Amino acid sequence: MKVDPECCRPGSGAVSWSMGLMQTVLRRPHADESPAMRHIWETVFGGSEEKEAFFCHYYDPKLCCAVMHGGRFAAAGHCFPVGGLVCGEQFFSCSMIYAVATVPEQRGRGYGTAIVNNLINTANSTADCAVVLCPAEDSLFEYYGVRTKMRDFFYVKERKFDIIPQGAGEAEPAEITAEQYKRLRTDLLSGVVHIDMDIHALSYQSLLCGIFGGCLVKIETRDGTACAAIERQPDGAVWIKELLTPGGCDLPILSSIARMFPGAAEYVVRTPAPRSPDASVRRFGMLAATFDTPDILDSAAFKPWLGLAFD
Repeated sequence: MKVDPECCRPGSGAVSWSMGLMQTVLRRPHADESPAMRHIWETVFGGSEEKEAFFCHYYDPKLCCAVMHGGRFAAAGHCFPVGGLVCGEQFFSCSMIYAVATVPEQRGRGYGTAIVNNLINTANSTADCAVVLCPAEDSLFEYYGVRTKMRDFFYVKERKFDIIPQGAGEAEPAEITAEQYKRLRTDLLSGVVHIDMDIHALSYQSLLCGIFGGCLVKIETRDGTACAAIERQPDGAVWIKELLTPGGCDLPILSSIARMFPGAAEYVVRTPAPRSPDASVRRFGMLAATFDTPDILDSAAFKPWLGLAFD
């Protein structure tokens, strides 16, 4: 791989190499190339509303990395600050790599790996101590684990219900703002290693929930107040992207949510993973850090919580 002086303007970080007769360039998009970045998003992910939400809320060409092949954009990915990784009393500023995408006809050439490595370096150069990535498929954990500095780190307990049994004793969920959700989330995750999402990130999640017919909610329980981020998918499923409870017993809370979102084809629920063995626990996110993570995080029984991945 060689540097091409013609495309490496100061601060652009551009690198070029040859693939056959065509030149491939890895660089930051220019300010006027947003339409090309939007085109890659829509080609790979679809969803015009979600695309507009992201580009209005988060997109910054300085925090984007793109690949051009033969003079046309072939792939892109984004990295933006989301808050911090909380480990006990320690707080490490954190960014998230998001929406890494390669157009179908250009896949299999390593563009995604090049983008992820570039974005890790970009985040580290802006003084972020940690970078997180939530792979779209389980096989990508091994893929990125071999080719990048990312390591398996975050876990989730994910369950699916055709019908949630109706219970009693819990109040009906009430819609809340991102600011209210942040306060509840901070309290409920006290003592858990987790990503403390900043208000900008939670506002984006609230926006996504609204696009999908859901919202951020609180549910009063005998043990305290629970909170959840809920979306209703086009296929009729209700996704509870994050459910945080004060007492550990969440079935009555799920029953309350099911009354608020009735008739779902399926309910998918994500909660923090327990430390004890559980068949419903799976890998959820990866981490690249510029610091030495505490030894306790290497324990198989320790399951840090990412939570909201904007997926």
